[in-house]
Amino acid sequence: MDNKNSYNTIPVLIDSNIFIENCCDFSVGSLLYKFKELIINKEYMLYLNNIVVREVKQHIEDDIKKSANRVSRVLGEEIETSKRKVRQGLTILKEKQEYADLINKIENFKKSKSTLIEDGIVIFEEYLNDTNAIILDNKQVPIESILNDYFLNKPPFENSVNKKAEFPDAIMVKRIELLIKESHVKDFRLVVISNDKGFRAAIKLLHNNHIHMYTDLKSFLHEYNRQKENFGIVESYINDKLTNLFKPYIKSLFDDQQFNANGLEHVGEGVIEGYEFDDVDIENLENIEIGLASVVDLKHDLARVTLDCRAVVTIIATIFDEAGSLWDPEDREYILRRYLKIKEKHQPKFECEISLILEEKDNIKIVDVISNLTLDSRSRVSRKILNPLNEDEIFEAYEIMMDNYENIKQKG
Repeated sequence: MDNKNSYNTIPVLIDSNIFIENCCDFSVGSLLYKFKELIINKEYMLYLNNIVVREVKQHIEDDIKKSANRVSRVLGEEIETSKRKVRQGLTILKEKQEYADLINKIENFKKSKSTLIEDGIVIFEEYLNDTNAIILDNKQVPIESILNDYFLNKPPFENSVNKKAEFPDAIMVKRIELLIKESHVKDFRLVVISNDKGFRAAIKLLHNNHIHMYTDLKSFLHEYNRQKENFGIVESYINDKLTNLFKPYIKSLFDDQQFNANGLEHVGEGVIEGYEFDDVDIENLENIEIGLASVVDLKHDLARVTLDCRAVVTIIATIFDEAGSLWDPEDREYILRRYLKIKEKHQPKFECEISLILEEKDNIKIVDVISNLTLDSRSRVSRKILNPLNEDEIFEAYEIMMDNYENIKQKG
């Protein structure tokens, strides 16, 4: 990577949490890819502290390692309603070579973990090369000054439960201060993108009006696109159509069940409790609210915008009740399968990404709508079981099972 400094373009320093927030997605169309286009067009320069580079690489390794382990375990998990393994449930498909190959790849996913990690690191390094990223070292960072901030509880060390974990942020802030001094450029401008509150607070203490901060890539790209001539046309179109056009689109996400829903909860590291939903029906939908969040891509003939959305929705979900069902170990099947109905109220906050074709000022077409709508423990505000266990029904099934055992013994 070329580390020669040039200030013909505005330097942008990105924190590791921005890469993590975007799942290190560098593919075409992603926010990180859109940002790369600005770098390639010489409009901005990418600056990264070497701490960020190391943190992102560590995160890539940890994520791939955990994901590979999880994928490999899937085939060994039990199917709720049959007690058979997922691998056994898919056995019939091995007759077709394409499925046999796919199942074998899943089974071997964990074995190729080291290769996957290497590939992930290479993809990140290629992004750094493509953007000609300037990596800042920390050799000249004043340690005594950082220690002084630490003992005086100055940002990023203020109100921190684990103050020692904030040293990387403190080092990066001091490196930014050095970068400004080293520039020898009057009114040196710098963009910082980070969602870390302590890090941002520490930068504010530099009292430099030429440092512009953003909490995410979307807000940065929105501000960049705001300078374009056709931004006002897109903004007016979105605001004019929020109620009559976009609200029905949002409603259709619920009506057509274009969302993920589950009753699971993460109660600890790798510990999940709750229910998988078999069926979900919408009982009631109200209070749909929509607002323009950002314009993340804007060209003369197309635009990509994100909408902030929220709603209040009540669902009726069906779950398999393993505890209330009876399993026959001899025949290896359930003699009584019990299903419960659960009523849940959710207040989801989600984003919709809309792609538009800009033909003329009064002729704008919607070509795609993508949503991250999910109904889970984060959006749930209440839950009620509609048909609790019927003890008479369970007792009757138990008697049937005991009769079966007696018949088996007599035949034996």
